[in-house]
Amino acid sequence: MNTSILFLSFIILSLLLSLLIFLSSYKIKTWMNYYKCYEFKNKKEVINFYAKGECVDLVDQHDESYFKDILKLISQTLQPNSKLLDLGCGSGNLSYLLSYSYNVIGLDLNPFPKDSKLKLSERLQYIRGDALNLPFKENSFDGIIMHSVIEHIQDVERVLLNVSKVLKVNGIVVIVSPCLITPAIPLTALFRLLRGRKGIPVWGESLKMCIINIFRFTLFLCHKIVLYCMGKTDFRYRLPDLRKAREIGGDADAVYWANPFDIIIFLCNQNFDVIDKKTSILQGLKGGTKIIAKKGDLYTKVRNKK
Repeated sequence: MNTSILFLSFIILSLLLSLLIFLSSYKIKTWMNYYKCYEFKNKKEVINFYAKGECVDLVDQHDESYFKDILKLISQTLQPNSKLLDLGCGSGNLSYLLSYSYNVIGLDLNPFPKDSKLKLSERLQYIRGDALNLPFKENSFDGIIMHSVIEHIQDVERVLLNVSKVLKVNGIVVIVSPCLITPAIPLTALFRLLRGRKGIPVWGESLKMCIINIFRFTLFLCHKIVLYCMGKTDFRYRLPDLRKAREIGGDADAVYWANPFDIIIFLCNQNFDVIDKKTSILQGLKGGTKIIAKKGDLYTKVRNKK
């Protein structure tokens, strides 16, 4: 079995190398256009999709076991009784679990489930609102949590600027999301299909889709890593498939090609100190975005430079 897997991996790597050589000569510009920043033709449709809560039932299925890792991460990072904003809180389940130890405001564009009112307390509020226009004063929160939300944001730079405004100096932002440019997802789907199992919806549903996305995502990941080493950002967006999002979820409604590289460089440029991150090539291949950053004091930074 191990020999078979190694042989298959060798074949895939050989094909990848061959195709990369071909692309470097003829097709790189065409293929990279796949990741261009779209001016969303269906921007209003996307907003209505969330405003009507068309995916809230899927999100509401997430229980405490789903949030186990993020809860542990937050408890290790933020002091109890801190004032937190759970930005893009979905059904509000994470906000509720956090309210046992923190004072929490959960904000999302979609309507909250009916039973969310039963969870309200002095330590927990739910607010319907837009991350692009946060209804809070500057320096309002000790911490801001963005769990599986940044991939659904249509203007990530604007939202991160808003986060910086409402976060206190020395406040912490925690960003956890999938890395949507990793070739690991279509590669996993390819192995599943070759074993006679189903692929992965959206990212690897057929052999053809898997192979194409392995090459595309590898190119895109390399592009991001090079820019990261140069200290540059390049936020790029995708057209969401709202039909699939209604049926199966699976981040079919994602609009931003989420990755840690853009976000870290942008936060550093906004005077944040990154405490923890996933940015290595291996992590990029594996997938996943985890960033913990502390907001610095701009006045102190300018004074120290002098």
